[in-house]
Amino acid sequence: MTKKEIILPITVLGLTLLFAGICVAVFLTNGKSKKWVTRKMKIGGLMLTLTAASCNGGGGEVMCYETVAVNNIWMENQGEKGIEIMLDTGNVLTGHLTGAQDSVYSFSVSDKNNQIFQRGELLANDGKFDQMNEIFTIKLDKSLSPGDYILHMFPTGVETQDSSNIISQMNLKIKND
Repeated sequence: MTKKEIILPITVLGLTLLFAGICVAVFLTNGKSKKWVTRKMKIGGLMLTLTAASCNGGGGEVMCYETVAVNNIWMENQGEKGIEIMLDTGNVLTGHLTGAQDSVYSFSVSDKNNQIFQRGELLANDGKFDQMNEIFTIKLDKSLSPGDYILHMFPTGVETQDSSNIISQMNLKIKND
């Protein structure tokens, strides 16, 4: 347990007891004493602030009813029809992964008939997938022929890719000029 997890409940418990005592004083004065009503409001506000602050889990910027995106992938050069790349000018795709749940990710490039032309690992820019938001690269084989392909991404290594584990797929168009 962290220091915050120990001190905060003890502080709130102490403030609760103090608040209860002040409520008794307000009751005994029939609510006519400005001094006791003011103290009650200040202590109550402090309790609300501390308990609201303690509700923040500290695990990212997740709001109350907003679910965390798990293994959400988007590519920087992705358009409405997918990704278009010219292999003669560059063979590296850059993407973003949010909500990483695994330590290894891989990809495959196949055609519409599911014939696989390339497989490989997604390469995290910092070396490993250990944060909520990661930037990664994919190095495409320069020997890929121009045409339309499908880029699949998996939350596993290359050797354990399975079509039931695809977390993202997008159209990939390779051009020469």
